[in-house]
Amino acid sequence: MKKHHVIYEAKNCNWEALSNSQHISNCIRKIAELTNSWVLNEPIVVVRKIGVIGVTCALVTQSSHIIIHTFQETREASLDVYSYTPIDQNILKETFAKYFGVSVSSV
Repeated sequence: MKKHHVIYEAKNCNWEALSNSQHISNCIRKIAELTNSWVLNEPIVVVRKIGVIGVTCALVTQSSHIIIHTFQETREASLDVYSYTPIDQNILKETFAKYFGVSVSSV
C-alpha cells in the first residue's frame, strides 16, 4: 500500500483565521472530506496561550492523520497530511490557502 505525506506552510496568514479554533476545525474537516478520509474522531483542538501562541488541531483518520498548527506571532500556519489514500495536492493546497487567507503561490 502506497503512503502519501504532504506538508504545507503558509506565511502572512489572516490573523483571525490563525486564532479561531472553530475555523481551524472546519478547515481540517474539509481537508478530510477532500482526501476521502474516514474520520475516526472529532477534531482535537488545543489553544496554546503561553509560549508559542496559536492553535493545534488534529484529526485521526482510518489511514493516519491530518494536523494543523498556527503561529500567531509570525502569522504562519502549517498543514501535515499523512494518508494511504491518494491526495490531490492542488486541491489540498488551494483549500489550505483559502482558509488562511493567502494566495496558493505563497503556500
